[in-house]
Amino acid sequence: MGSTLTPPFPPVTGGALPDPILVVDDDAFVCTVVAAALSAAGARVTCCTSGQEALAIVTDLKPALVLLDFVMPGLDGRATWSALRERLTAAGVALPRGVFLTARAGEETKHLGAEPHIAGVIAKPFDPMTFVDQLRGVLQAPAGDAGALRLAAVTEEFARSLVGAAEHIRALAGELRAGGWRRAGAEALLARAHALAGSAGLFKRHALGAAAGEAEGLLLNYLKLDRAPDVTELRRLDAAVTALLSHCR
Repeated sequence: MGSTLTPPFPPVTGGALPDPILVVDDDAFVCTVVAAALSAAGARVTCCTSGQEALAIVTDLKPALVLLDFVMPGLDGRATWSALRERLTAAGVALPRGVFLTARAGEETKHLGAEPHIAGVIAKPFDPMTFVDQLRGVLQAPAGDAGALRLAAVTEEFARSLVGAAEHIRALAGELRAGGWRRAGAEALLARAHALAGSAGLFKRHALGAAAGEAEGLLLNYLKLDRAPDVTELRRLDAAVTALLSHCR
């Protein structure tokens, strides 16, 4: 279920944001950072880590604004947005405005602003310190001082999580080396790489994000093949995973 977050920081001044706000992102760290920034600006924030989770609560929540990760397992951002609108319309609830959050800002997402009720797109990685101002700009609301967010605790938690992430990645890579290509193992490795590619930049771990993005891209390509990757392809993946692990320290 979505969890409503209590503002952990003193409220800051500036133009009022739409309220309440629903954040949908499969990366828990992105949710935590975005919710902290929005809560500091005085907004009530509810986070969900999947489109299905958001659909379960949206009618009761009646959000005025929805922030959606564009790339998510299962229902992606666009599919989630369409399903949310259908559910709210069927319930006779006013439709919220929407903003997509995406690490793939470019050709793939440049037309998202044409989606019904979508105000625009914010590219990842964004700066948590200026996120609220950036969001206000997208919504064409009065800009204000988002204030300084105290992100030390979240940053430390992210750094600690890398230990467990590295252990899992190392184990999955070891299974692929020992047992050959297995789709389930590759998909689990993809999920780990995707999560790190999405959140590392928020904590200025740009090399980590780039390494995770490289591994993610290879895995996505190999999973689309009608065959198992050949020896050369698996060596490329092994090199990418080794680089990823080196940046998890």
